[in-house]
Formats: sequence, C-alpha cells, structure tokens
Amino acid sequence: MTELGYLGLPKLDVAVARSVDDAVRMIEREGYIVMAGGTYVLSSITMGVNKARKLLDISNLDELRFIRESQDRVEAGALTTHNQLVEKLGDRIPTLKSFWRCYSSPVVSNRATLGGSIMLKNCSEDIIPIMLALDAELVFQTSRGEQRSKLHEFLQQRSTQPILLKSVVFAKKPNCFFEKLWLGVSRIPIMSVALSFVQQDGRLEEVRVAVSHHSLSLPNRVYPVERFLQGRTLDRQTAVKASQLMAQSINPSDDVVAPAWYRREAAGVLLGRLLTGAGG
Repeated sequence: MTELGYLGLPKLDVAVARSVDDAVRMIEREGYIVMAGGTYVLSSITMGVNKARKLLDISNLDELRFIRESQDRVEAGALTTHNQLVEKLGDRIPTLKSFWRCYSSPVVSNRATLGGSIMLKNCSEDIIPIMLALDAELVFQTSRGEQRSKLHEFLQQRSTQPILLKSVVFAKKPNCFFEKLWLGVSRIPIMSVALSFVQQDGRLEEVRVAVSHHSLSLPNRVYPVERFLQGRTLDRQTAVKASQLMAQSINPSDDVVAPAWYRREAAGVLLGRLLTGAGG
C-alpha cells in the first residue's frame, strides 16, 4: 500500500512461535506463513508482491539455529544466518567466501537465513546454487514427524503447501566454486553459477553444476552439463565445450534486469571461468 508517497504495510496478523511443535501446529492448522529474518517477506508485502497477511515469527526458536559438523557433512539449522555460515564454515568450504565477496550488504547477511533463502525458491538467492552443488538435503518438521527431500527435487515441486524447514544437510566439498555476474550496488544476480566435483586419476567425478536462472527465475542443477563433464579431464577444450552446452541447456527469465539470451551467454562464460580456474 502507499500513502502520500510513502510505502507502508497493510494490516497483518503476526504470531510468535514458542516452540517447533507450536510453529508446526500454526502452519498446518491455522495457515500462517513463516517469517524468519524478514528480509524478503516484509519488503515484498510492502511492495504488494506478497499477499500474505498471517505471519508466523519463528526467529526466537533457538533450536533451529545451529551448525553441526561431521567428517564430511554439515547440518545447519534453518535459522542459521548467511553470515554465520561463512564465519563457521568458510575455511573448510571455501566457496562460501566467494559467496560472501558477492554479497549485497553486511546488514542483510546478519539477518537473512539459510532456510528463508531456500524456501523462497528464487534466483535472487545465491546460496541456492551453492547448496545444490553441495548436494543439500532438506529436513522438514511436520505433525507426522520429519520429512526429507533433496534440494534439487524440492525446487521442482510446484506445491505451495506451507511447511516448516528444520535444517539443511550438505557436503563439505573443497572443490566447490562459485561465480556471479550482478547488477548495480544491490548485487542482484544477472546470473550465478556453482560447480563442484571430485577428481580421480585426473578425471572429473560426482560433478554438480547449478545456476540461479535455470528455468525462468528458478535455480537448479544443469544435468546435461553434469553428464558431459563426468569422466572428462579438466582442460581448456572441456571448458569450452561445457560453456557452449551450458548456454544451450537453460531457459532463464527475460526481464528488465537482463534479456534471456544475455543470461544464457553469461552462464556459459561463468562456467568456463570456474572450470579454467579449477584446472589451474
């Protein structure tokens, strides 16, 4: 809504969750929409993009704010902020530092949560391609118990049924890389690309390639490029062919920020840079 040139909020029903079970009940039975850091929800309501009027504040649920590590995996609570991810894990997952260097604002990074970004399912969230490259699995809490879903499968689901994301489990991959082309001081991504792999006898294995604009504004993995890279050596010829295939394999949005053809070309260039850099 607007009044005398000022942006304002409509009348909202805001409840505060006292526990995870309380949050699940209010989401499933009373139709509340989760709000954590609020960096997207409040601004989208103010701009009239989001029509939600029943908001559930889960920011006080400390049981959703944690980072637990094993030898090769990490489980991060849904309320873990982007800044906490980088501070706690940046030395062991260096791509998070690349993510940090492309970030829009320290203020936002201290409020924006991992869970909030993932549940948004939007190209604006750079952390999603990185989590896809790290084989992320989502842990949801429901009244029937925990439910799990691979991130790449969750992004393909069209269901809008409210659900509480409890945590995200992902791999520690030192060979994970991130590159981004952005617009202006807001650093809105025109295109971002994440790549991960392991090398065995000089060949690429377990390849993951993800982009911010896979299908219109939806992030996801780029399977044709992954299949092409699997088992190949990391050289210039491989990088060139993979870049060309990348541009052919995605269907990005065409909007006021950038035309679709430019995003396709940008995705190919960014992937080429990552492959070239990873190969030394």
